Amino acid sequence: MVFDYLLQFYWPLVRLKNRQRDILRKKTANRAKFLMRKKVSFALCFLIAGCCLVFAHEIGAQVHLADRINIAFDRLGTEDGLSQAGVTAIAQDQHGFIWIGTQEGLNRYDGYDFETFYHRNDDPRSISHNSIRDVLSDSRGFVWIATDLGVNRFDELTETFETILIEEDPSEDRVSRNRVNVLFEDSSGNLWFGTDFGLVRHSLDGELKYFTNDPAISDSLGGGRVRAIYEDSRQDLWIGTELGGLNLLKTEDGTFERYQHDSTNPLTISGNYVRAIVEDGYGHIWVATFNDGVSILDPTTGQFSRIDHVSNVPISRTRTLLRDHNNRVWIGTDSGLYVYMNGVFTAYTNDVTDPKSLGDNNILELFQDLGGIIWVGAFNGISKWNANIRTFPHIKSDPRVKGGLASNAITSFTEGFDSDVWIGTFEGLSKWDSKKAEFTQFSTREIGLSDERVMSLAQQGEILWVGTMTGGINLLREQTVISTLSHNNEIPSSVSSNAISRIYEDHSGNIWICTYGGGVNKYLGDGRFERFPNILNSDGQFPVLFTLDIVEGQNGLMWIATDGGGVVVLDPETGSTRMIQYDSKNSTSLGSNNVTSLLVVDNVIWIGTRDNGLNLYDISSGEIRHKSRADGLASGAVYGLLEDDEGRIWISGGKGLTVYNPESDSFVRYDSTHGLQSDDFNSGAFLKLSDGSLLFGGNNGFNAFYPNRIKGNDYVPPVRITRFSKFNDVVRLPEPIYKSESIDVDYFESVIGFEFVAMDFTAPEKNRFRYKLEGFDKDWVEVSDKHQVTYTNLDAGNYVFKVVGSNNEGVWNEEGTSIKVGVRPPLWATWWAYLIYLVIGVGLLYRFQKANQARLRREAEKRYSERLQLYIESLEEATDCVVIADANKHLMYANNAIQSLLGLTPSQAIGRSIFSLLFTEPTDASLARTELFEKGRWHGEVKARKGAGFGTMEVTIAAVRDDNDNETAYVSIARDITDRKNTEAELEKYRLNLEQLVGDRTQALSKSLQEKESLLKEVHHRVKNNMQVISSLLNIQAETIGNDVFSGLLGESQQRIKSMSLIHETLYQSEDLLEIDFKDYIDMLATSLHRFYAVQGVIVSLDIRVDNVSLDIETAVPCGLIINELISNSFKHAFKGRTGRGTISVSFKNVGCRYVLVISDDGVGLPEGFTLESTASMGMEIVSILTQQLDGKVQYQSENGARFEISFSRKEKDVNEITISG
Repeated sequence: MVFDYLLQFYWPLVRLKNRQRDILRKKTANRAKFLMRKKVSFALCFLIAGCCLVFAHEIGAQVHLADRINIAFDRLGTEDGLSQAGVTAIAQDQHGFIWIGTQEGLNRYDGYDFETFYHRNDDPRSISHNSIRDVLSDSRGFVWIATDLGVNRFDELTETFETILIEEDPSEDRVSRNRVNVLFEDSSGNLWFGTDFGLVRHSLDGELKYFTNDPAISDSLGGGRVRAIYEDSRQDLWIGTELGGLNLLKTEDGTFERYQHDSTNPLTISGNYVRAIVEDGYGHIWVATFNDGVSILDPTTGQFSRIDHVSNVPISRTRTLLRDHNNRVWIGTDSGLYVYMNGVFTAYTNDVTDPKSLGDNNILELFQDLGGIIWVGAFNGISKWNANIRTFPHIKSDPRVKGGLASNAITSFTEGFDSDVWIGTFEGLSKWDSKKAEFTQFSTREIGLSDERVMSLAQQGEILWVGTMTGGINLLREQTVISTLSHNNEIPSSVSSNAISRIYEDHSGNIWICTYGGGVNKYLGDGRFERFPNILNSDGQFPVLFTLDIVEGQNGLMWIATDGGGVVVLDPETGSTRMIQYDSKNSTSLGSNNVTSLLVVDNVIWIGTRDNGLNLYDISSGEIRHKSRADGLASGAVYGLLEDDEGRIWISGGKGLTVYNPESDSFVRYDSTHGLQSDDFNSGAFLKLSDGSLLFGGNNGFNAFYPNRIKGNDYVPPVRITRFSKFNDVVRLPEPIYKSESIDVDYFESVIGFEFVAMDFTAPEKNRFRYKLEGFDKDWVEVSDKHQVTYTNLDAGNYVFKVVGSNNEGVWNEEGTSIKVGVRPPLWATWWAYLIYLVIGVGLLYRFQKANQARLRREAEKRYSERLQLYIESLEEATDCVVIADANKHLMYANNAIQSLLGLTPSQAIGRSIFSLLFTEPTDASLARTELFEKGRWHGEVKARKGAGFGTMEVTIAAVRDDNDNETAYVSIARDITDRKNTEAELEKYRLNLEQLVGDRTQALSKSLQEKESLLKEVHHRVKNNMQVISSLLNIQAETIGNDVFSGLLGESQQRIKSMSLIHETLYQSEDLLEIDFKDYIDMLATSLHRFYAVQGVIVSLDIRVDNVSLDIETAVPCGLIINELISNSFKHAFKGRTGRGTISVSFKNVGCRYVLVISDDGVGLPEGFTLESTASMGMEIVSILTQQLDGKVQYQSENGARFEISFSRKEKDVNEITISG
């Protein structure tokens, strides 16, 4: 691509704007003088232009590589479905479709397919002519097409066209008089048509108003065809004609102000054949004149500046203009495409060797769609490029330009003076001159390079270090080799190898040389080097000598990348080394020993490998973190590492560029579709320049870019459903599918399909989709390689087809679009079919029910007859008498048992009254009649004559009633119960005798029990009295002994006896002589002890908490003695040496199957070292023995006083009582 940074003298846009306007006003004031002195004025104009050109070079003193705009065009042509290669018009409708007019037919493009529209003689609703001159999508959504035969409006419902003729002329000149060249909609919604015979306004009401040229009227429209219409930001309407120049419509009176070419005045428009008009961001009107370049009008002065050359190349036939969303002005000519931005023109032309170059140099139309894509229509198809995406500027060799890069195989970079950049290639050395904005290629032979394959570069002062593949090092000054440093086996201080892979300058200004096969070298001056490793230094060896990169880390240590040996860390002062290498047994070791590049960022060394991604080595901790393709890295091969000004790491490799953001721990990947020279880069070909831009090189040139300018495609594309098909045939609906809300299909239309698009045309093949048929698909289905889906054999019902899409960079339109799909049921599953089924079913059910009822009736009658016969047979054999009487109570039936019961045969009984047969007592008969009437049933026992005497019968009579509650019959069952009654009388006599015997025995036992209870009470009373006598004797002895110790001992014994005596006293006083209420017992015992013992100076209170527990005497006696001993000990010992208050607590609880006795005090506690086994206390001995007797255990502690806990099992009787009661 040609580097064109020359500013044209478009004065209003440069810094001399005010100065220029002064000059222009002065020239206007002296217009008469100017006309009289043509030679002087022409000289002045050329002087002004020259000054501007000089100034243009001054303001462009330095042009940086990363400033260029890289455009990689995609092409569309007839091979893609375009109706014809000559593209004359492009527009985008409200739905996002691109409309393309050609010299033969109209096209609608959805990113994948072209739909073409042609004129057909047999169809008046087809487009009126195949030659399309312009296309317009108006604010109301209508698409208008200008043709050689009138204007057409597209009807999207029928996909037909309505033709509007400018003049209904029956003559042969009908076509030329209706040829429309241009369409425009103004801010008021009026449409303007530019024709071969003038200007036509189409009002909203459809009225046409004509504006034509009248040679006799100077303020009429200029002559010739109208080729351009434009409304500027001031709502001024500008008209471009072929003969009459530029025209400004004065809306107040319909006249025109003409701007025409004056050959004597260079400040007028450059030509009168106007093809296009556009306004730039400064309010200036750009006018494309067909054969005379571009003229730029400053409306404030009414004067023009002209552009007819760019970089000394004349502009040929300017046909179209465009101002894009970024305020760049695009100029389409017959010599290619020009873009103006920030005072710089850049030219883009066709390169037959570059498929990404402009498709054709003959530009007919320019258009930018809503997604930012610039569409370039030419004689040979369409070229398109997304102008909103800031892609990577790509620089490569252009054989059409003299000089330029020596080769596209880039190997290295270094920055020289004044932002110049030196580029090493496989075929020599090149330099970018930032002042001249051009490349210079240096002949290897002319400058004296030892090898044209330049592998590494470094600039140190005035010296350029050039490392070559096999020729060692060349030192250049002023573009000439002044010295060559090469390996010499006879000179140990020479460079260790001629294969130079990296030249690096450390912070001290030392030059380090990496070689491929000879380790590294430090330059000492005067052509001498210090080699590493030194074979004499055992601590400074390298695993391999193939070194590729070197950087300086902390404390002056040099980090060296080796091919096969990992990373070597070298101390330049001592020559000692240490290795960082791959260890297959250690997952936290280096990812690979094939290290290609290094980067130092703060305390981290970034290590790129050839085959296993990126490693981050923390110098402080020695830890290594890995980043691989699984984390988002584009490739496992890392060839170059650079940090940008925002702290992001840029990584070149074998799959494009990857940028890593350490703050978010995320990767973004770029490939050749973003403008990269290719997806594969070269090792060592990377550099960060002083202006912050980055360079990465490969085998197709290099990319130079500012990282903060790289911008992806953030356009959220509309999603449209474009086609609906049945059995793979497209179906035309009453309205376009993308506007339809619902569609219905028949059940037998078992194969339906949808096509859908995302209306971003940057790279439609990379747009992605997710679709879902609600009611059929459980989850969303994501696709990237197709934009259609087919469904088969859908069940009848309602569905919703939903689809969302993204652009080529994964920016999703999550709202997407949807359409309801109704599958009509088959004929046999419609509602009226089900109604018929229901009627038929109900009829069949009715007939079935009637037949079933008849069958059931017959079966019931049969069963009734069978049961009746069975009943009759059973009744005949029954031992009970069964009789049936009619409503008058006369017998109709009697079984054979009547003879044994009443002495009558059945025939004798029939006809007699049922009551006269069954009742002998009138009172019984009367009672039976009453209950039959009230209750419908009577049951009782009656006397019956039996032989010579009487017997007893059990009779049951029931009345049979109809639906009206009328008695229709009577049924009675009677049985002889005389024997049963006699047996019951005998049993009653036996019962009375047994009750008499039981009463007598109970009285005798009660008397015996009373005698035994009296005896037992007497025993307990006497035991209690004897113990009381013993206690009294001990008391007398204690009072007369005269010794306090023995008196105390006798007193204790007295209390022990009293505790046992109290048990017997409680027993003989209670109703239950076997068990004692232990709660009352503990209260009495504790109160007795409280009275007996007096603690000097301490008021002792008792806290007694005892459950309702009853104990037998075997358990109560030892338990009472234990309580006596422990409470006594607390009174005697707990409160010695203290005054105030004290508390003795007694708790006796029933816990599960055990009793728990706790006695504690808040006194001085137990003596230090106290144990039950070692104590000499008689009381503690008694406690221990009695606890063992109870099969219990003792626990004690001495915190905040003494505490004893004795727990023992309950007897089996007590446990069973608890279980039963529970």
